[in-house]
Amino acid sequence: MPLRLPLFPDDASHHDDAAVSRRSFLGATGLTLVGCLFVQACGGEATGPNDSIVEPPPVGSTTFSNGVVALQLALIPALTTSNGHLVLNLADGQRRADLAIINLGSTYRAFTSICTHEGCTVSGYVGGRLVCPCHGSEYNQNGQVVAGPAPSPLREYAVTLDSTAQTLTIAV
Repeated sequence: MPLRLPLFPDDASHHDDAAVSRRSFLGATGLTLVGCLFVQACGGEATGPNDSIVEPPPVGSTTFSNGVVALQLALIPALTTSNGHLVLNLADGQRRADLAIINLGSTYRAFTSICTHEGCTVSGYVGGRLVCPCHGSEYNQNGQVVAGPAPSPLREYAVTLDSTAQTLTIAV
């Protein structure tokens, strides 16, 4: 005996006695799965050949309090080499610090890691560009848009390096 359920809400009002066939059910399920895969492909983690995956910093290497992020550089290998970078997402109560930090050799720069296109997290630093994996926006070392649909540059934050203590502080 066929199951009598509406496949879509519209079906309930027009076909109260319509039976859902196995083919209709599997077709609708297939479309749902394809939609889920599409969403994952558009908004998932960066996995392409030009994407750069960065490990999270070790526990205890970062603090965030009163609008200031402090990083212990000796504990964060991703920031100790020229062109190294780190993406951080921290919270202190209601305040957030979503940062992309890059080491330019003699200076450090910090920008918001939130892409100005649709709010994805800028997750890579490849060829001197911060890269958003969602729609391909790219930003240069000054945070300016150089490619993609992003409409405006990334917000930059003040960075202070204490070379004696090997501490980087960022006011957000």
